[in-house]
Parts: sequence; structure tokens; C-alpha cells
Amino acid sequence: DTRDVVDQVAKIVDHENAANTRQIAMRVEVLSVKLNNGQEFGVDWDLVFNQVSNLVPWSLRFSSPASLVSNNAANLGVSILAPTNGAMSASQARWGGSKAFFKALSSFGRVSVVTTANAMTLNRQPVPVAITNQTTYLAKVTPAPAGASGSAGGTPGLEPGTVTTGFLLNLLPTVLDSNSILLQFGLGISDLTALVDVPSGDQKIQAPEISSTDFLQKVAIRPGETLVLSGYERSAGQYDKRTLTSGAPIGLGGSINGTSNREAVVILVTPVLSEGAI
Repeated sequence: DTRDVVDQVAKIVDHENAANTRQIAMRVEVLSVKLNNGQEFGVDWDLVFNQVSNLVPWSLRFSSPASLVSNNAANLGVSILAPTNGAMSASQARWGGSKAFFKALSSFGRVSVVTTANAMTLNRQPVPVAITNQTTYLAKVTPAPAGASGSAGGTPGLEPGTVTTGFLLNLLPTVLDSNSILLQFGLGISDLTALVDVPSGDQKIQAPEISSTDFLQKVAIRPGETLVLSGYERSAGQYDKRTLTSGAPIGLGGSINGTSNREAVVILVTPVLSEGAI
């Protein structure tokens, strides 16, 4: 009995060691769609996914209702794009899902790849993928040093601050014996909406205004399939003000021209099992 128990324990230990040392490669792509004129209501995600489903050899295996119509990351849609069985080789299926989705989005505007990141992790180990921007702003103004007579004899000191925005994606894969992957992902998206001037006497500082959302979910996905996070859209306004002289009111003459650009952001995650264990 003792020998049988030892053998069973050894098998369990070997199985856990083999499972924990499996390697998973994660490819993360961020696509940006500059919407065409007339796309006031954003991307019709229902139409996008229908087009993807018609692209042989790809099919839409799963799609959450929120992926059809959404305007912020809190209602982010989750879909899984899968290669049709036997339609392509494993090497072709590895990163082809993003190309199919890229093609489907092109009818709504100019599509570009914002960034591509590759991350390697072990089974049951989290891996972060961060794509961020740092913006410098005027955080503090120190008074000018006093001169010999007690009056200000120098220039005020300026102290910059930095604010970090963008998105942080945390991925936690669990590989099952069937080679399917339970993928838990947490997504945080933040945008710098404005730098507001805060006056105090003759001086002023800047205060950053940031909008942020968080998203946490878990899906079952197979190696080579593509997880699609869609539905996040944002607007960026640009204004050009022209007056007769600097500081003159617009009522004395001049013009204000404003344009508003809408952008849809799509995040694609494709997991692939690395051959063998470490």
C-alpha cells in the first residue's frame, strides 16, 4: 500500500510540475480606427463581426452582447475569433486572426496598428502588458527669491510633474490538459482629457484631468484563436481660434474653427502554446 501511495503522489507531482512549466506566448495588438466622415454613431460592431464571419477560414466562435454596441470600456465587448478547422495550418493560424479583423474594420475608416507587444509567461503565472504615454505638466510654482532690499530679485521656480496614461493589460493563463486555455484578463484604460490651468495670484499651475475605466473577465480560448476586445471609442476635439490681436475678444473680429475626430480602439490577444516545457 505504501509503495502505491508513493507512486500516486509521484505521478501527481510530475503532472503538476509539467503543467506549471508549460510556456504560453501572448501576442497583443492594438488597432486604431479613424472613423470616416458621417460615422457619428461610431463603429457598427454587429456589421464588423458579420464581415469577419464571412471571411474564410475564420469564424466567430463567441461574442458577448456588449460587443455589438458600446461607447466606453465599461461596456467592452468580448469576442473570440477562431480559425475554421482544417482550413489552415497551425503556423498560418498563429497570428492570422488580427489580419482578418483588420480587413473587416477597414470599411469604417483608416485602420492602423498602434502597437504590437509579445509576452511570454508560464502556466498559471500573470504577465502584464503596458502601453502608456507620459505627459509633462506644470505641477508647482515656487516664489521668486527675495533680493537684498526684500523685493523679488529672481524668477519663480517651475517644478514639472508627469502623468501616465494609456492601457495596462494583465493576463493570467491556465492551460488545461486538453490544451484549452482559461484566460483571465484585467484591462485598465486611462485618457488625459485636459490640462486645466489653476490660477493663484499672478501664478498658475496645471491640473491633469483623467478619465479611466477598468474591466475584468475570464474566457475559455484555444491556442491560435484571437480574443477581441472591442467597443471602446473616444472623441478628440481640435479648435483653432483667430482674433485681430492677441487676447482680443472674438466679438471684435476673427473666427473659431472646430473639428472633432472619433477613434475606435480594438485590442487583440492571441495565445499560442510554446512547444515543450522548460
